[in-house]
Amino acid sequence: MEGQNQELLNKLKQERDWHHSAIITDSEKVIVDNGCNLKPDEIKFFVNAYQDRDTTVGEGFFVNDVHFDVHRFHPPLIYGRRGGPDDGEGIALCRFKPKEAVEGETY
Repeated sequence: MEGQNQELLNKLKQERDWHHSAIITDSEKVIVDNGCNLKPDEIKFFVNAYQDRDTTVGEGFFVNDVHFDVHRFHPPLIYGRRGGPDDGEGIALCRFKPKEAVEGETY
């Protein structure tokens, strides 16, 4: 990983509130992965999550086969959690279009 992608990864690693994070394109390409190691079917679901609220909230999110309930669907944010108050973990999906293309992507 070089240049801009390494810079993005460094910024993600500096974020103390997130254990894992990833940046993906709407064409299912992983730009940066900070410990998620998402499976192809998980990436596809995230990319398409904004198309159908009922499916997204009903099925929830999976990260490496770990299920997260989705509680809120408020584009550009979709978020939820798994577990209880002592051992819980949150998850969020945020969609945005960058001002400049990344790695030759066109928007």
